[in-house]
Amino acid sequence: MNTLEQVLVQELRSGKRKQTVGHLRDSTGFCCLGVACDVWLQENPQLGRWSQYHHRTANDPPGHEAIAFYADDDDDDVSLPHSVRADLGWINNDGSLDIERRPDDAHMNPKITLAELNDAGLTFDQIADIIEAGLVIHGEYGWSA
Repeated sequence: MNTLEQVLVQELRSGKRKQTVGHLRDSTGFCCLGVACDVWLQENPQLGRWSQYHHRTANDPPGHEAIAFYADDDDDDVSLPHSVRADLGWINNDGSLDIERRPDDAHMNPKITLAELNDAGLTFDQIADIIEAGLVIHGEYGWSA
């Protein structure tokens, strides 16, 4: 694990943030990738920012506000910007794991991701365990390991 991942694991276990799904951050909390953006921002305050994002999905409750993360002219409300992904050393912006999907699970990415596990209900502690176990694929940006 690199230093940024170590800090991410500590922050995921800290209990400082409430967990949410569907967005990096919203009016109720953070997803695990949003925590990664927030940790990166603490180290690089001049290179990124959080900003209200006015995209709503059909599943968003009334009054829900997504908050997008901007870094190096790259913004997103559901996955990691390039700079954050690169500093983590991860192979893609969703945190692909070295775990294959079932053969009958048709999906663009053949690997299970941290984003999916967050949205499926794994806790921040469980996600920290996965990162600490070294299951996130590292390497240059791409879909293959």
